[in-house]
Amino acid sequence: MNETTQVVVLGAGITGLTLAHALARRGVDVRVLEAAPRAGGVIQTLTRDGFVLEQGPFSVMVRSGAFGELLDELSLEAVEVNADASARRYVIRKGKFCEVPTSPMGLVRTPLLSVGGRLRLLRGVFRSKGRMGDVDETMAQVAARRLGPEASAYLAGPASVGIFAAEADELSFDACIPRYAQADREAGSVIGMMKAVKQHSPSTDSTGESQPKRAMIGFEGGLGKLIDRLVAELGESVMLECPVKVIERVGDERGEGGYRIRYAGGEIEADAVVCTTGPGAAGELLDSIVPGIAQELHSIKTAGLGVVHLGFKRADVEHSLDGFGFLLPETERIEPLLGSIWASSIFDDAAPEGHVLIRAIVGGTRWPDAMNWTEAELVRRSFDALKPLLGFRAEPVLAQACYWPSAIPVYEPGHQDRVARVVERLKSVLGLWCAGNWVDGLGVNDRVVAARELEPEVTGYVQAQHMEAVVCQG
Repeated sequence: MNETTQVVVLGAGITGLTLAHALARRGVDVRVLEAAPRAGGVIQTLTRDGFVLEQGPFSVMVRSGAFGELLDELSLEAVEVNADASARRYVIRKGKFCEVPTSPMGLVRTPLLSVGGRLRLLRGVFRSKGRMGDVDETMAQVAARRLGPEASAYLAGPASVGIFAAEADELSFDACIPRYAQADREAGSVIGMMKAVKQHSPSTDSTGESQPKRAMIGFEGGLGKLIDRLVAELGESVMLECPVKVIERVGDERGEGGYRIRYAGGEIEADAVVCTTGPGAAGELLDSIVPGIAQELHSIKTAGLGVVHLGFKRADVEHSLDGFGFLLPETERIEPLLGSIWASSIFDDAAPEGHVLIRAIVGGTRWPDAMNWTEAELVRRSFDALKPLLGFRAEPVLAQACYWPSAIPVYEPGHQDRVARVVERLKSVLGLWCAGNWVDGLGVNDRVVAARELEPEVTGYVQAQHMEAVVCQG
C-alpha cells in the first residue's frame, strides 16, 4: 500500500497517540505506525477473574491542566485513588515497615532514621549548602549534601527506585528534577529551594487556565481505557503491525520535500516525521538521515522493569495492606524486589470482593537478571520474597507477570547534555522530531504534556509546507 500524508508518527505509545490526537484535532492528516499488534506501549490493562491487572503504569499523577484537557476531549472520566491509603507509604528498614513522614512532626519522630539522622535532616531543611560549580550531581549526592547520608539512603534512595527504577547514585538530579536544579544552586535551605520553585512555577498552563492541584487518578477498568479511547478517536490512522524498515528523504539533503517511510506492507510519503520510540530504536531508524545520531542515542542507558500480580483471598494475607505499598532501599536487598503496590487498597475495582491484589515491582538496575527469568520463575521468586513481609497464608488465586526489558531510560549524569546534542542535530533536518520518555519525563502526565506542547510546532511546519506548495502551484 502506497499513500501520502502530512505527518507520520512512529510509535503508538502514549506520546505518539496523544500527539496524533492533537494534530488530528488541528486538521492535520496523520498516520501512526506501530510495530506491535496493539497500541499503548507499556500502558496495557488486563482483566482476569475480576482482577484489574495493570501491566505497566498503575496510576497517573496529574500535575498539569493539559491532562485534564485531554480527558475532556476524549469524554473520559477519571477516578481518584483512595486518598487515605495513598498517603501512607512505607520503606523497609531492618525488615520492618516504616511509614514515610509527610509532616514536620513526622520527620522528628520517624523510626526510618536514627536520632542523629533526624537531626541532620532537620538542620538541612532550615540550613544547608547549595551546589558549587556546574557539576551534574546525582540524586544521592544532592540528598546527602542537603539532608545527610542517612536521609539520602532511606528517603531519596527508595524514591529514586520507585520512580526511575534506578539507584539514587546512578541518577542525575538535574535531569530527574529539573525544576529544582537552579534552586539547588541558589537556596540556602530545603525550604528555600521549595519556595524558589513555587515562586517560579507558572500558576497557569499554556491556555491560561489555572494549574490543577496534584492528584493521583486512574480510570474505571484501568489505564488501558485511555489508550482505547485515543485509538478509537484516531480510527484507521493507527496502523498496527507495521514495523518501519527504513526512512528516506524525498527532496534535498535537509528533508525539503518530505520523507518516504517504508514499512512491512507498503510505504508512505509524508511532509514530517515524529519518532516517539525508545532511544535505541530511534537511533537505528534515523541514523541514515542524521549520520552519527545512533551512537548518541545508543549511549542512553535503559533499565528493564517487571510487574508481578498476586491475587489472594483477603483472609490469606496477614498484613493489613493499609497504604499505597512499600519500597526497598539499597541496603535492604531482597531479590528481585524494588517494592510493592497494594492495588486493591488504592482502587476499589482492582480485585473482586473478598480479595486483594498485590503488585510486586521487580528488576530495574538493581536486579537486571530478573528480565531473563521465565514468568513462572519470576512469580515464584516474587511470592517467596514478599511472603515474610506480608504474611501469605496460602498460594495466590491469581498470579501473572509481564516484562518490559528496556522500558525505562536511566537519567544518568550528563543525560541532559546528551539529549541537547541530539535535539541540536535534529534541527539540521527539516520536518523531523524525536519525542519520548528519554527526552523530557517518564510519567504519563509528562508524556501528555510534552506531546501537546510539540503539536503547534509540527502543525506550523506542515501548514507552512502546504502554503508554500500552493504558492508554487499558483
